[in-house]
Amino acid sequence: MARAEHDLFLLIDQSCAVQAYITRLSSNLMYLINAMALDASVQMSNETPMPWELVHEVQSLIFVKDHPSPKDSGAVANADVFHVFNGGNVRERCYQIFNITCRDKQNRILRWLLNQPQLPVCVDRAQVWALRRLCTVTEEPGVFSANDAAAVKKRALIVSRRRQRVRRSQQDASQEDLLVDAAAVVPALSSREKALMGPEHVASGKLPWITGRQRWMLPDSVAAVLSGNDPRKQLISGLSGHTESLIVIGRLFRGFDMNLMALVCVLWLAPCDHHSVFEILYTAKLHGLNFALHEDPVQFCLKLLQRYHARG
Repeated sequence: MARAEHDLFLLIDQSCAVQAYITRLSSNLMYLINAMALDASVQMSNETPMPWELVHEVQSLIFVKDHPSPKDSGAVANADVFHVFNGGNVRERCYQIFNITCRDKQNRILRWLLNQPQLPVCVDRAQVWALRRLCTVTEEPGVFSANDAAAVKKRALIVSRRRQRVRRSQQDASQEDLLVDAAAVVPALSSREKALMGPEHVASGKLPWITGRQRWMLPDSVAAVLSGNDPRKQLISGLSGHTESLIVIGRLFRGFDMNLMALVCVLWLAPCDHHSVFEILYTAKLHGLNFALHEDPVQFCLKLLQRYHARG
């Protein structure tokens, strides 16, 4: 990666504002999950649930994958997920937040929010009501089905309707120069991430992650539209569905900050070679980030960091 970008990633990772924001988002999600687990446990027993019943419900929401894969950047063993929420790095936390909220095919968290008449204090009621209005059936809580929740999510996520890319051949994807350098990745690998990968990958110096660059290519026509035919705008895999998903989910909680969310997504996805800084900011712009497409992406992020640093 370019030196300027690497330095930017280090500065984002060192930002107190960024770290406080991802910590607050993690805490809010855990608060919501515990509220959902308590609600489910009470409904099943019709009385005060036993502690193990509550724990079982929490685990059913958090452990999305029975066997987390070392090919996923930020993945850790299920036994380490609670440690990630309590103090993991940005990559680990974003991976868990995305998995729990977006990869659950039952859309349990979204459906619960749509159906809940009284929401936890960490949730922004206005944003939940805005999502309810995306469903043509009703705006009233209590009647949203799993299909309704899926329809709401589909309408809220616009990137998939704009993104046009093609999958690389397996032979191209396995090229050595497309692998991520373990020594250069920001933030540095945690002991949890290393444990999931195994010592052979750590010793090799190259990470087993399957990146956006390995998986996708952009047709020339699509790249020209996204970059405005400006060769200075780096492209990897097009508009970022992961960025959009984290923004849509993040908005459901009080204290949402678009600028900090954009910086979080840059640190989550760009050092792992999933997306370029420009692609992440472009995606965030579609959801309200005040980023002009002619601006230098690295300089834009540096200005945001300086703004939060000045605030103390």
